[in-house]
This record gives sequence, C-alpha cells and structure tokens, in this order.
Amino acid sequence: MRPWKEIYGLYHFEQICLLANKEDWCWNAHCWCRHMHFLNAFLLLIGVQRTEIPFYATDVFNMLREGNNGYRLQEKIKDVSIDYLSHNCVFPTFLGYLGLGLFHTAEAEKENRVLTKKWTPQLISLINDDNHTHKKFFEDILTNNGLLTYLDLEKVRTGCLPESSDKFPIISSYSKNIKLASGNLYQGQVKKDSPLNREEGTPFGYGKMTFPDGNTYTGDFQEGMFDGCGELTHADGTVVKQGRWEKGKLVGSMQGIPKIYKTFLPDS
Repeated sequence: MRPWKEIYGLYHFEQICLLANKEDWCWNAHCWCRHMHFLNAFLLLIGVQRTEIPFYATDVFNMLREGNNGYRLQEKIKDVSIDYLSHNCVFPTFLGYLGLGLFHTAEAEKENRVLTKKWTPQLISLINDDNHTHKKFFEDILTNNGLLTYLDLEKVRTGCLPESSDKFPIISSYSKNIKLASGNLYQGQVKKDSPLNREEGTPFGYGKMTFPDGNTYTGDFQEGMFDGCGELTHADGTVVKQGRWEKGKLVGSMQGIPKIYKTFLPDS
C-alpha cells in the first residue's frame, strides 16, 4: 500500500488519476480488493482526516457512502478535464477512474446530475465522429435529462473506434451463471465472441468461478484464466491462496490490502 503521506498530498482528482496510471491502481468497481488506493485517496480528497479512516477495506468503502460524502466527492471531481486524462493516462483505464467517481457518487447524482451535466459533453467529444450510435446515446442523456452511470463508460471505450472495428474486446456487464466446457460454473464479466466460447463468451474481467468440488476462485480473469487480483477458497470457506495471478498461476501477494471474504457480485 502506498504510504499515507504521499496519498495525502494529492489535492486534485487529476493528480490521483496520474498516480493511479503510473502505478497501475485497481479501478475495478467490483474487485474484491475494493480498489483500496482510490477509496483512501477519495476520502482524503474530501477532507476526512487520516486518523478517522478505518483499516478494513469494507469499512472504508461504507464510509465513503455515509452522510453527504457523495456530494462532497462530486464537488471535488466535477471539474476534471477528461481531455487531459485522455492524453496523459492509458486508454481505456482513465475511463475506469471516471467510473469510480460515478460509482461512489451515484446517490447524489440521482438528485442533482452534477457529473452528468459536466462530464457527458466531454465524453461525447472523445467518440469518433463516424460512430453515430454511441454519440447519440450520450446526446440523448443530455436532451432527456438522463443520468450518466459508470456502466455507460463502456460505450465511450467502444465508441472511440469506428463502428466496424473489433480491435478491442467487448466486455459484458455481469452475466447469469455459465457452465463452461470444463464443468466449472462461472458468474461474472465475459468477453464476447471469444474463440474459446463464442456463444456465452469467455471469463474476462471480474467474476467468480465454482469448481465441481465446491472450491471457488473470486477475482480477475483474462482469457478464461486467473489473472490479476483474486483468491482461491476451499469449499469450507478457508482461503487457500490469495494474491496476484498471471495466466492461472499465483505470482505475488496482496501485501497491504486487507482480506475481503465477502464476494462483491450483484445478484443475477
């Protein structure tokens, strides 16, 4: 975990995003690590004292949603230059940073649409001119007083390419349980039109895989393999392995990030 004194010196959302880009912070809204670096940075950004911030990620997550903290975060991040982030952060990860802002201000946004009105015109400017479908989607949000959500940013990612392009994989939102050819059950994000499983898609993003013996893996996937942050749990609930994975193998620890035992998957 990055030292507190260094995160404490970040007074603007752009600064947080630049550091996150440099150090590859987790920006997955549903990751079991609860994107801890961002949680801490957001709380410090809105003026919460270091000594008031809980140790456990779940408590920090809940604290950010208490009282008027969502409104305070809105105020701090509303004037971000998305064009600046698009030129100084890796594509499409800067969209993930924006997504966390929308994710943690969702209740406030329903009432005042502050980020919707500030960010949507900027997002439209990122989308290719020949991608009329995606542009119209965001234009309709403004015209019809709609609401911008973190899930909508996927349309920005795909909209930055011509409509005929398939350069980047299309990542779905959460799917229903999928039974893979191996016999394993999977719930989570998938990559569409994958050669491994064209009908249902291949585990790609965040999800939970359940094996025939009852053991489970919860965390990040790439091309159907454990890849990113995750934990392997025995059927009795005992955590067998926990840390960073690459191509199905455990390669490092999650030092500094508290253990999270509750799966953060929505019902489906």
